[in-house]
Amino acid sequence: MITRRNRMLTFMNTQLGMTVIGPKGQHLRLLRSNPVYLTARDILRQSLPAEQQWLKLQELVANPLKALADWCERFGLTFKDDGATLHLNDVALDRLRWLPLLNRTHVAGGSPKFLLHFAERMGGQAKDAKVGNIALHLQVDKLKGLQPALLMQVNLPKEARMGDIVTESSTGSVPFLVSFNDFSVLPDGGLKPHRGFVLVEVLDAQEAEDILTQPAILGFNQTYRCEEGTAEGWLEDLSFDSLKAARRNAKEIQDTGAEARIINRITGEAVSLH
Repeated sequence: MITRRNRMLTFMNTQLGMTVIGPKGQHLRLLRSNPVYLTARDILRQSLPAEQQWLKLQELVANPLKALADWCERFGLTFKDDGATLHLNDVALDRLRWLPLLNRTHVAGGSPKFLLHFAERMGGQAKDAKVGNIALHLQVDKLKGLQPALLMQVNLPKEARMGDIVTESSTGSVPFLVSFNDFSVLPDGGLKPHRGFVLVEVLDAQEAEDILTQPAILGFNQTYRCEEGTAEGWLEDLSFDSLKAARRNAKEIQDTGAEARIINRITGEAVSLH
């Protein structure tokens, strides 16, 4: 446990989260899994009077969506909450269908820009698309930069190899992760893949399952970079697309007595170790 005093505010960091003690001895506890955790941490780092920091923390807890608005603003986007409908810039999104994906992306240190690009690709069908549990693969486009595609696990022939084209008719018995840049939105909001390419064969079912719970990956084990703290600074260790695998590696670094951190390569932001 690490305890820090910030003028009148004292806050304690633990493996589970953070407890802030207010000017009058009030306690505010935030778990690392809470979408507002990163925003609360940023507030405590600001050069503001303790009373003003405490007020901002209370407002944040009372209105968790403010954390999403602040996060989007950092990336140059606007986020508005209109009850059942959310607005990311000018794109209207159903709250129940999009909020889980927004929260997952925020907690993982990701970028809302790719969610906006993904929604814009669907046009008028974006609002009601069932995206709560989807995973995105950010494909490299030499002209446009990273572009979001739909990441899915598909059974293909055992002869399939990285980069092979996959269509609706592609079938087999061996699981692969496939990046679909061509898909459509069904009348019920489901997403139907049409055309994509093979990323990698699934050799570890549990790791693949965790990768598919990530909001977005770079693929090829590039998404989450583990780093070890040394006297010379932070040194890169291993990288993973699975956040669980990255956290296991970070734990191994800590077991040696060194500091560890995980960086989301998509944004360069640190991700919780727990």
